[in-house]
Amino acid sequence: MRIARLTTIAGILLAVTLVAMSGTVRAQPNQARRPDPPPALTIDTANQRHWTVHYEIRIKPPQIRVSRPVDLAASPLILTAGATFAFPLIPDTSMSRANQRRFEGRLRVSNREVDSEPDIESGYQAYTDLAFWRMGPAETRLIDLVVETSMTSYETRIDERVARLYAWPEAPWSNGMVLCLEPQLFVESLDPVVVGLVERWTRGDPRKARPYDLAKFLAGRVVDHMNITDDIFLSASRSPITGIQPPATAFLSGYNVSGAAYAAREGVGSPLDMACLLTAVYRAAGLPARLVVGLDVEKTNESRFPVVRAWTEFFLPIEPKPDPADPDRPIAVTDRDGQWVPVDISSQEAFSSRAPPFDQRWQFFGHNEEFDFIAPFTFHWHPPTAVTTVAGAPAFYGWLPFDQFLPAGDQEIRMWAFETPLRGDDPEVWERR
Repeated sequence: MRIARLTTIAGILLAVTLVAMSGTVRAQPNQARRPDPPPALTIDTANQRHWTVHYEIRIKPPQIRVSRPVDLAASPLILTAGATFAFPLIPDTSMSRANQRRFEGRLRVSNREVDSEPDIESGYQAYTDLAFWRMGPAETRLIDLVVETSMTSYETRIDERVARLYAWPEAPWSNGMVLCLEPQLFVESLDPVVVGLVERWTRGDPRKARPYDLAKFLAGRVVDHMNITDDIFLSASRSPITGIQPPATAFLSGYNVSGAAYAAREGVGSPLDMACLLTAVYRAAGLPARLVVGLDVEKTNESRFPVVRAWTEFFLPIEPKPDPADPDRPIAVTDRDGQWVPVDISSQEAFSSRAPPFDQRWQFFGHNEEFDFIAPFTFHWHPPTAVTTVAGAPAFYGWLPFDQFLPAGDQEIRMWAFETPLRGDDPEVWERR
């Protein structure tokens, strides 16, 4: 395990940096409010791709291995009271624009469609919507949830000079932003080890530095603290199905995620754990952040396995303006009062096992030339509601059988992406021109 360490010189530089950045610009009641800073993060519209991501989640009875070299199916899944299924629908991210008009999803039981019109509910953590499908009582050997989402992905660029103009707001966070400070499954921002790391790294006062510099400093500490030792897959296998195959013909039962608390404590884990740790560290420091998971289209097509990448987005806030129509209304910072900035921390670690110099632009901190080949689709390893998975492994979806006991079963996840075919009247066509 690599132990995070700061040399004497690095400690002095940190102290100077934190002291130099200790002043924050605050709007005073009797002073004219300064104009908002220009955008620190921009998307590169010259490097964009329109993706449709196809997901197939299959639930079936567990396979029993007998002495002969064959697999025999166990008893069928019996759901005497039915079940509900959940899948995330995320809004725009720092590097993508969602296209909800192209969202499709259907639930099939024994290859028979039972629900193709999901209910959409909003207000979940990190501004996630959830789509819910429902099935009635059934005795079956096969349940399939098939979903397609669409988005446009862009390369991103960061102007660090502008980013450092963003100061901590005087107004409180809105309810939606507060949710981006709270723990979630595998992002344990209140874990004592995570909190202890942040207190030690920031000397107990994260707000001595402005948000952007704090985020960059903490990203460097996470890179120094953790070694990537594990693969992202929990288990994977070639599909036994024959015939015409999609670009990705493999399935997996889940992803290898141990979480932020494990990574903080052990200093090792998968690339996915590193993203979890950085997200938790930001939240523990009081900086709203969200985990983003996307399909790496290039690596998926190369490996024939659904390869995902996880990164962190932190929020650069600006002081919200009063509502002229209701000046007495309490002001709170919402997701419209600033920008989300992406940090692909595991790619940064793969690029260099040590954090680059603080005063240089980092390739994967805000600036990312690979994002146009990444299709983001979730902010959680597991939907943020009262659902579970069959195998217990992170797989993005969740289900809730209404029976007293959960039936035993296996899950298979397939994912692939293709460039969205566009018509002449599609908004994406005009954005491209």
